[in-house]
Amino acid sequence: MDERPAPVDVPDAAGAAPHRGSIKHGMLLVLMLHLLQLLWFVDEPVWIWFIGVTQAIYVIPALIVTAIKRRTHTVGGIFIGAALTALLNFTLASMLCSGRYALV
Repeated sequence: MDERPAPVDVPDAAGAAPHRGSIKHGMLLVLMLHLLQLLWFVDEPVWIWFIGVTQAIYVIPALIVTAIKRRTHTVGGIFIGAALTALLNFTLASMLCSGRYALV
């Protein structure tokens, strides 16, 4: 049988091991992008209801860029941040739309 060696991190041109980023950086990136979106739609507060959906506009390009840069841990943090945002957004929206919970 053909046994392949375990993958090894290939050093960059300077001889340093590649930087994989961190989950914390990915989650902070998503948080900063959310804040930018909220500033953009400050006159239209109805968009806050759809932040779980509209985040795809900026999360997908952020995922692509960090994946191209091979920041695998940062990509994981972006996924976690986007998933938590969508989950929280859909949960709160469904609670408010159900009529059981009122804002006042």
